[in-house]
Amino acid sequence: MRPPKRLNRRCWSALVLLLASILAPTFAVPVAAGAQDSPLTEPVLVVEGKGWGHGVGMAQDGALALGQQGLSTIEILQHFYPGTGTGTGSGPVRIPVLDAAGGEAVVSFPSGGEVRSSRSGPQAPGFPVSVAPGGSVRLRFDGSYRVEPLSGATVAVLGAAPGQLATAQAPADEPPSDEPPSDDAASVDEAAPEEDQGGLLENNLIGPDNPPPENLPPAPTVPEAPPPPPPGQPLEPAPAEELPSAEIAPPENVAVSGTALWAVPSGAGAIGVPARSALYRGVVHAVAGGGGLQLVNEVDVEEYLRGMGEVRDSSWPRASLGAQAVAARTYALRAMALGGSICDTQDCQVYLGVQAEYGAMDAAVAATRGLVVTYGGTLAQTVYSASGGGVSATPTEGFGTSDRGLPYLGAVSYPTNDPQAWGQRIPLSQLGRRFGYPGTLADVRIATAGPSGRALTVELVGDAGPKAIPALAFDDTLGFRSTLWTLRIETSPVDTGDAGAGAGAGAERGSRTSWVGATQIPQGRLLISDDAANVAILASLEGPLRAAAALSSAVLLLGVWAGAVFRVVARRSPRTLRRSLHRTQPKQS
Repeated sequence: MRPPKRLNRRCWSALVLLLASILAPTFAVPVAAGAQDSPLTEPVLVVEGKGWGHGVGMAQDGALALGQQGLSTIEILQHFYPGTGTGTGSGPVRIPVLDAAGGEAVVSFPSGGEVRSSRSGPQAPGFPVSVAPGGSVRLRFDGSYRVEPLSGATVAVLGAAPGQLATAQAPADEPPSDEPPSDDAASVDEAAPEEDQGGLLENNLIGPDNPPPENLPPAPTVPEAPPPPPPGQPLEPAPAEELPSAEIAPPENVAVSGTALWAVPSGAGAIGVPARSALYRGVVHAVAGGGGLQLVNEVDVEEYLRGMGEVRDSSWPRASLGAQAVAARTYALRAMALGGSICDTQDCQVYLGVQAEYGAMDAAVAATRGLVVTYGGTLAQTVYSASGGGVSATPTEGFGTSDRGLPYLGAVSYPTNDPQAWGQRIPLSQLGRRFGYPGTLADVRIATAGPSGRALTVELVGDAGPKAIPALAFDDTLGFRSTLWTLRIETSPVDTGDAGAGAGAGAERGSRTSWVGATQIPQGRLLISDDAANVAILASLEGPLRAAAALSSAVLLLGVWAGAVFRVVARRSPRTLRRSLHRTQPKQS
């Protein structure tokens, strides 16, 4: 039995249809993928900037360039702070260096020393705790201050009964001691603001709109506190009538005091704070604060300058290092006069301790000893930044505060070996979401600018009307590296590369960014829109999707073709069978 020719034609037609159906998805998917691979375009805000930091006052890269041109320390300072004079100043600086939330901290004594219950006055029973070179102790606050020797330390027993240790609680009517008023834990916390808004004392620049406190000294000289007596020199014990009655003592190797503790090194040694991996000259004051125990380094301003981490490059000219030392000395003494302490980060001035010391800076500090910048008979506001991009900013541009009364903090051009250029590209769709713009953005532009060319106000323009944003809020939100930048709009392909590249750029732009040499700043990252990110994910699935589409199409169409063939065969078979049987039957006679 042979299928009819009509059936053959239909089968071949179905087969051709099947092959075309199978191959169609294979070619169709690459076409769609090719459409996806074509560059996605949308308006993009291009930000091009220069510099690093707020840009107000002295620029460290400018101090370097001017020193290389042969200017002296005084000439460099007067270039960036025109109209100022010089004076002399000295005194201690207090720097909180550790907040031990658990209420305890370890301090070490590489050259030996003592832990005292009073810096130089009468000592509580069990004090001073003597520590041999290389020894360490654990300081703890749990309502009382406790000293637990860890190695090489000995608790003194002054008048305690055998097996007991007298504990001293400060009596309510105790006369004022000769210690600095900063013994009060609350005053230490209040004196050290968490963030200094660009290194400004008490979060503000001082001027006619914000006069300084009445206790600000009229002259730059700050009285120097008397140094503590060296360890080993006999300290007067507290008079018996001033001490409360002895109580049952904790374990014999623990000294207890009702007043804050002082860690005093031997000779010109230093105190170690292992939690910071740092050594500090001067003394360390352990006071209650921040819900635990706070360690505050108190050190003479000259020793403080040696331990700063603002400029750590011995190749700088001495005049440039000298300008940095004078500006930092003035800044620190002004901070002490206004607030009583200064932080150790770039929000104030970077302070690292002994490990930051090096010969070139030591020489610059010694050469400018006591020299400070003055204006109107008092300490000037010698704010500075890593780089102003070739022109310094006014306080209004860099901080958003008034320029009145601060003529020496103006827009000053200066030479630089590297303006430290940076850039960012931001899709307008994402920018609108960032700033809560209710419509579709079409343009972003600088509406007003200051004397140095820095933006003061940015305007978002779109179908919902204009929206003004302060420039500092604009660049803080987007994490710019500096306050000197320009804006323009481009329509360009959206880069779907590494969205995390450059993360954190500009996140640490405070009053200070330490100069660590001629460091080149990398370009800023492209902020990726949500749609572009989704497209990138789908593009990675192109191959599996193509194979799945082809396979499913083949299976489906094969079933359709088989069904059609079966139906044709089923319809035609009975008729063909009857014809065959009729042809094969013998003729009847």
